[in-house]
Amino acid sequence: MENIIKEIININSETVKTKEKLENIKKENAKILKENMDKIEEEMMKKAKLEGQNIYEKILEKGKEEIKKIEEKEKAINKEIEMIYREEKGLILNKIFNEVFNG
Repeated sequence: MENIIKEIININSETVKTKEKLENIKKENAKILKENMDKIEEEMMKKAKLEGQNIYEKILEKGKEEIKKIEEKEKAINKEIEMIYREEKGLILNKIFNEVFNG
């Protein structure tokens, strides 16, 4: 009977040790899982930030290209206006000159 009691105590003691080991394993696994999740989250954030920066730079570059196009159009229009002005200025001065001196 005494042996049976000792065996029961040993089994109970082993059960407690096994339970403690399992709890420690669960805690360690939870810690590892959290660390891995944190690393994954950090990597994803870095990747998203980099992708966002790339998209921003592409949009900015397109904006700069559009500005250049607009500036080039503006220069062309200004040149055309100046040319028309020069042409018309000559005609106006000729008309005035003719009216003043030719009467």
